[in-house]
This record gives sequence, structure tokens and C-alpha cells, in this order.
Amino acid sequence: MGYRRLSDREWDLVKDCFPKQRMGRPRKWSDRDCLDAVLFILSEGCRWNSLPDSFPPSTTAFDRFSLWVRQGVFQNVLSRLRKRLPLGKLFYLDSTVKPAKKGQANFQSRERERHENKPRHRRSGTAG
Repeated sequence: MGYRRLSDREWDLVKDCFPKQRMGRPRKWSDRDCLDAVLFILSEGCRWNSLPDSFPPSTTAFDRFSLWVRQGVFQNVLSRLRKRLPLGKLFYLDSTVKPAKKGQANFQSRERERHENKPRHRRSGTAG
């Protein structure tokens, strides 16, 4: 299933979370176009320089994405969307679950074991 651009209704829900441009030259690409590019990258898992021509240039999309991350725009978007969810229901945005095998050592114990067996003296190669 390919990426589908934001509908007008979806954009209306989040457009107030994006900062308005106050100074400088008028932007050639809108925030909506750049958000579509970011969502395309996330959904397809491709590189920034692999954006199709129908999206803004990769540098524009990445610069806008970086600005939004620094300003906390995505936190505002998620909190706004969370308020619109019905109460009492549980939703998962990403549910990647991998159960551990029974009896399998956890990561911390393997790390500790590796450090305990590591030689302490560089030249001699012995631990003591």
C-alpha cells in the first residue's frame, strides 16, 4: 500500500501546530507539502534524496523537518490528536513486539559477562 497525501480534513486538524513564518523571503513550499514529504519518508522508509519530484526538494523537506523537531511541533501535533481520541480506548501508534525465548540471557548479563572476562592489563593480556 503506497503513501496517500493528507486530506483537507486531516490537515485542518494539525495546521495550527505549525509555526507561521515571520520574516524573510516567502516560502516556495507550504508546510503541508513538507509534512507530506516527511510522512512519505516515514511510510516508505526511503532516504531523503529519494523523494519523488511531486514533493519539495529533499533539502527543503529535511530543513523544515529539523526545524519542527527543534521547536517541538510534532509533540504539539500528537497531543492535539490524542485529545481527539475517544476516552477509554487504547491505541498503539507503533506496536513492534518481539517476545524473548524462555531461558535466554538478557542483554545486561551478557554485557557484564563480557566485561568481566576482558583482560585488564594491556601488555600482559592477563586479568590480574
